[in-house]
Order: sequence, then C-alpha cells, then structure tokens
Amino acid sequence: MTSLWLLCLPALIAFAAGPPCGLDRFEPNDRPNRARRLGARPLTASVCPGDEDWFQVRLPAGVGVEITVRHAAGARIEPPDVFTPGRRRRPIGRAFRSDGEVGRRFVSPAAGPFRVRVRGGEAGGTAYRLRYWTEDP
Repeated sequence: MTSLWLLCLPALIAFAAGPPCGLDRFEPNDRPNRARRLGARPLTASVCPGDEDWFQVRLPAGVGVEITVRHAAGARIEPPDVFTPGRRRRPIGRAFRSDGEVGRRFVSPAAGPFRVRVRGGEAGGTAYRLRYWTEDP
C-alpha cells in the first residue's frame, strides 16, 4: 500500500499546484534581456497576474506606431509599455483602451530595438494577441 501511495505522489503534487499559468511558446520572456522578437504578424501569448512578458521590435526613426493587445471581453490587462532603444525606464507614447483592446501610440524618436512589456493584471492567466503596425509621417 505504501508503494502505491508513493507512485501517486507526483500526480498529487501536480494536481495541487494546478496547471502552469501563462506558459506559452515565448517563455521565458519575463525580463527585458529575454525579450522575444515581435514580427510583422500578430502573435498569441498569455500572461499571469504579476507576470511580465517582454518583446522587442526594430523600428526606423520618425514613423507612427501603434501597438495593441487584444484580450477576452472582461479580462483586466494594462496597456503595453514601450521603451526606446537604450536604457530609458519611462514608457513612451499615449496609452488607450477600447472594448477588448488596449494599446499605445507613439512616433518613434530614434531607430533601433524598442522593448514592449505586457503585464498580467487579474487572477488566473490572460490570453492575449499582440500586434503592431507603422505608418509613415
């Protein structure tokens, strides 16, 4: 009987812990130095409460940019933060919210890799779709 209980122990531990929250194909990307490249196509990912997902996008100087995070209706997620190339700690651009979507608009002040941070904001994981597009001034 003891041996049967020991065989079930890993399953009990996994069940008690629950499924991993926010694991997606971009993990680990929870720090700026682990930012994943954001391409021209939208990507789908997930984020947990208190977690951050980091992405990077290379932009030319002087273009208008909009970065959006689309999420399920009723989900609580903050607009993405966008940081200029280098070590600037303050996000740039103007954040916006609409039904099922949050985002940030800005004109790129310099060329280079911009960092994008998506933060989790509610109990449980939040799936989201991240995309960006540019337009010439």
